[in-house]
Amino acid sequence: MVWHWAIPQAHAILNSGDLGANLRFHRTVHGLNQTELGNLLGYDNTYISALELRKKTLGDVGSLRRVAEQLRLPPHILGVTDPADTDHRAMVQFGQSTVRLAEIARQSAHASEARLEDGHAQREVLHLLAHARVGLGVALGNVLPEERLATAAHWTAKSLSIAAHFNDPAFRSYALRMHGNELRKAHIRGAAVGRLR
Repeated sequence: MVWHWAIPQAHAILNSGDLGANLRFHRTVHGLNQTELGNLLGYDNTYISALELRKKTLGDVGSLRRVAEQLRLPPHILGVTDPADTDHRAMVQFGQSTVRLAEIARQSAHASEARLEDGHAQREVLHLLAHARVGLGVALGNVLPEERLATAAHWTAKSLSIAAHFNDPAFRSYALRMHGNELRKAHIRGAAVGRLR
């Protein structure tokens, strides 16, 4: 069961990274003695006792990863760098940057669109804006939770109106393809098929 790691008393233990403290906490919550925990982890009770008292340590990554898996802990809690955890942290940081860029793009887009309606916008600026909207939509599609993926499709859609002003079939095709992919990820299949077609 994972719930016990979410209770307030667990936070200090998790943050300590102390294997012995994590083992003791797991035993206490589940009402296990050292022999029972040893059976779960594949060690005898004297070794569990030595780990809890910090008289022994688990030095190899494979053992630490296995213990983390049995205790339902993210491996980094026990000092094991997990590529999935590293990717997740990088994705969260990237997501925060993407959200900030989305706000900047939203604010700057109003002025560019007003100039487009007046016929005064520069071609290079519009091309950059269209590319930025496609890129932003695709980036959001990689970091947003599934229930928010329509937001990514919203941003890729904003590139289509600008792409229509260019006599550039390759770019228009690219924008439609990216928009179709984001619609597909958001489970808006009918529109996705139309765009991809």
